[in-house]
Amino acid sequence: MNLNLRGSSHILQMNLNLRGSSHILQMNLNLRAGVPTFYR
Repeated sequence: MNLNLRGSSHILQMNLNLRGSSHILQMNLNLRAGVPTFYR
């Protein structure tokens, strides 16, 4: 039970992190995509 709770809590944190980081990842992708335009 303890292992399952710890495991599921970790998965929940992962989901929350993915939701929060998805916005950050999009920002990073935009920055990476925009980098060549800065050098041009």
